[in-house]
Amino acid sequence: MVLSRLKDAARRGRAEASLRKALSERGLEGAVNLRSLDDRLSASVLLNAGSGSVDVESLEADLTTASGLDRVVVVTSDHGQPTAPPPPPAPTPKPAGGGHADPLRLGSRPTERQGPQRPEGVKHVIAVASGKGGVGKSTVAASLALELLRAGKKVGLLDLDIHGPSLPVLFPTSERLRAEDGKIIPTEQAGLKLVSLGYMVDERTAVAWRGPMVMNAARQLIDDTAWGELDVLIVDTPPGTGDAHLSMIQRLKLDGAVLVATPSPLATADVRRGAALFQKVGTPLLGVVLNMTGGPFGDELDEALLNELELQIVARQALTVEAATLPFGPDSGLRLPDLVTKILADLTADNG
Repeated sequence: MVLSRLKDAARRGRAEASLRKALSERGLEGAVNLRSLDDRLSASVLLNAGSGSVDVESLEADLTTASGLDRVVVVTSDHGQPTAPPPPPAPTPKPAGGGHADPLRLGSRPTERQGPQRPEGVKHVIAVASGKGGVGKSTVAASLALELLRAGKKVGLLDLDIHGPSLPVLFPTSERLRAEDGKIIPTEQAGLKLVSLGYMVDERTAVAWRGPMVMNAARQLIDDTAWGELDVLIVDTPPGTGDAHLSMIQRLKLDGAVLVATPSPLATADVRRGAALFQKVGTPLLGVVLNMTGGPFGDELDEALLNELELQIVARQALTVEAATLPFGPDSGLRLPDLVTKILADLTADNG
């Protein structure tokens, strides 16, 4: 077992070094994220802003050959750029009604976009993210949505966690999401508009999808939901920086991101990864919600890390029975007054 892990680590190290060398030879820089599944090793490369026009298909082929990996996905982003480079040639979609191109069976086909956009009728989009699971990210996302609702805003909550959706646990209902004319119609609970894959599949069913299916499912949840008029859409992202995140930053224009962490030694690397993802695409970081405080690790994060990343802790929440009480209702959730005040001020400034 130890020998196998050493071999895997060595292979990952060689592959990452080869990828970075191949990028450097082409005058490119970006974040490299490797992942393994069933002895297959793949990578995603998020190119830094300002990389210019890139032939993504050709670059992916070159990087795959140079690294010896099974698959390399290249992602570019136009956040913060004055003009958007032309998109790569669109692959021929498979017939609607299922398959990789239509995993949610909406009967819709993929559409190309000239850079990230907000959904029709949605004024602002805020992502809630974490570098790892189990830190209470979904609880924070739901709480933030409820706080904004209590402030008089029209709010939607999108669950992008394909493999482990949490909204049906926080806001249970027997109602299943339906589609009309290829568009998902959100369910409404506690005054919020909600969309989650968990409202579309049996809760006992494991969603055993690989990367292309996950990315296309995330794309459909982003592109093909009829939200109507919303002041704010809160996006509950999966843990880490995987396929669903790539779909999100490619297609969804974000006005800000909130990071969720716990005061444990592991939080340092997790916060750094989460911050790097959004900083590379020019998304403003609104701060860190420090969850599950009051335990053996205290109530703080490393101050040097916060200063380095120019982040501040906007809320601290102790681990209590009340904070974890389910399901949520109109008066439930964590209280995040400082974060809500900051967001409302930003929204007012944008509208002004």
